[in-house]
Amino acid sequence: MGLKTSISLLLLIFLFCLFSPSDVHAKPSPGPASAPTSSLAPSPSRANDAFSRYAQTQPFDPQDIDKIDAAPMLKSICADTDHPPECIATLIPYVSEDKNFEPTSVLEAAVQATTDQAKEGLALAKKIHGDPSSASQPILKSCLDACIISYSSIIHSNQKILDAIAAADIYTLNTELGTNIDNVDACEDAFDAAEIESPLAHVDDVLGKMVSNNLAIGIDLIKF
Repeated sequence: MGLKTSISLLLLIFLFCLFSPSDVHAKPSPGPASAPTSSLAPSPSRANDAFSRYAQTQPFDPQDIDKIDAAPMLKSICADTDHPPECIATLIPYVSEDKNFEPTSVLEAAVQATTDQAKEGLALAKKIHGDPSSASQPILKSCLDACIISYSSIIHSNQKILDAIAAADIYTLNTELGTNIDNVDACEDAFDAAEIESPLAHVDDVLGKMVSNNLAIGIDLIKF
């Protein structure tokens, strides 16, 4: 190869490198990582519908309370709560028609009804927690742990409420009635924080209305 040929070849290589696009050898920049998909949200069909007979989804007109088949005194007491239909529906199985309804006895019945519903919620939470399909879902199980504590706390506070009624202890009564508002919120708050669907949402909705009604009866109507 002659000297001129070698110089020409080197010149071509130099020019190619000089004017070639700067990104010829650049690696493509990676795109944003796709967000991991979650399979933690349980199927709503797993939720126990045992509470549906108490749920009232339609707006309530106070005048409609007269159409409910229940003792007049019971309807009068429940009319002062935030959720009169749920108040009446959950209390009817716990009171007798011939009973002379007093706020204290109605509250005792309401607390017992709430305890029974909390026990159903507790049993459901434990059942889902122990289900084999939950073994691979640690976040779900952690939320269920919070619900188990929540329902257990409601049951514990309700016993304190009954003891306070027996002892005419208005301070403990009002304290524990208020505590149950926080107790029932704790379960749903855990699922909200984890951003997954709660299989116990309906349970918490009904229990929330029940403890709210209990608080209204205790604060507004119980006078020792």
